[in-house]
Amino acid sequence: MRKFITLIATLLTLATMAQQQVNNNRLMVNKLDGTSDVFVVDSIHEITFDVIAQAQAPATLIDADDSSVRARVTMTEGCARYEVACYAAADQPDSIAAYVHDNALFNRKKAGSVEFVNLIPATDYVIASLAYDKYGLPCDVATLPFTTAQRGEQAPAQVGDFLFSDGTWGSTLSSNKVPVAIVYSTSVTEADAARGYTHGYAVALGELDGQAWTTQANENESGSTVSTDGSDLADRDGLSHTLTLLVDSDTHPAAAAAQGYAATPYATSGWFLPAAGQWIDVLANLGGLNATGFTRDEVSGIATWEKEDAAACVAAFNARLATAGTGNYTPLNQSYYWTSSERSVATAFYLYVNANFNLSMQTYYKDSKFGIRPLIAF
Repeated sequence: MRKFITLIATLLTLATMAQQQVNNNRLMVNKLDGTSDVFVVDSIHEITFDVIAQAQAPATLIDADDSSVRARVTMTEGCARYEVACYAAADQPDSIAAYVHDNALFNRKKAGSVEFVNLIPATDYVIASLAYDKYGLPCDVATLPFTTAQRGEQAPAQVGDFLFSDGTWGSTLSSNKVPVAIVYSTSVTEADAARGYTHGYAVALGELDGQAWTTQANENESGSTVSTDGSDLADRDGLSHTLTLLVDSDTHPAAAAAQGYAATPYATSGWFLPAAGQWIDVLANLGGLNATGFTRDEVSGIATWEKEDAAACVAAFNARLATAGTGNYTPLNQSYYWTSSERSVATAFYLYVNANFNLSMQTYYKDSKFGIRPLIAF
């Protein structure tokens, strides 16, 4: 905008001196960055001024709770579009305009409401809107400070509750909350309770394509090993194993993929690979599997549930996932799922799921690419 005004002012000056400068057909325009452009001017017959008001797109608060905010953005005369972003007040950028341009969640040409979710309770935030004029030039930045509410105490979680993206949970879906997992246990290990996660565990509504457990097999990569003597199905240290694997995330693709499954809900552990025993807990508590109703092969140590039990379990588990609504879940659709439980230098445990045949906990080579369905502690 300023460059345009500079050009018009210079042309106007040239016009008033046209009689004295008929032989001077070069026009130098100084720009804001200190450089100059030279234009060749044959003649000036008429100059029309286009006066543009400084465009703005101010926001007004509609409401804010402990993890989300809604605001109404309006447009002043001369505003052709606007971009809107939100940032924590403590992390105010050096250039708000540049931050909005690079991180805008909304880019609109009409006035309307905006909503930001997954915010931290009791925290100061700023909604910033950057207005553009009809020439596409950025103008004013309008800011709207607000503070999220302190989160109140929730009722204890129940098996089957949804865990939402903001870290809250409940038994019913809500239009302003996104379900990301289903609670399968309301008790946690001592290690995870010491980390501050005391409400329970939830299993992700979706899953990820196959990844190798490791790309460089070594002994005791997860921090401990378990065997087919029963310690496999007693292993519930998935979070501990995953955190250990992530110390070298480049060589542990499955653990890294689990961690990056989705944004971490507030006050949760983040996503991790389930341990072998945790996978069985998921299927027992959400699919009705008889956790002790398996036979163990005397030679291989494989624990196997018969196909009738497997079929009923998979059907019940997928039906429970479906309560999250169309588009919000992925049913069990792979046959092999990694656990974070390690067997030896070469192998780790995986869950074999086939509703038409059987369900079993087996071991295989760590460089194999098996599916991933993460868990989360909260």
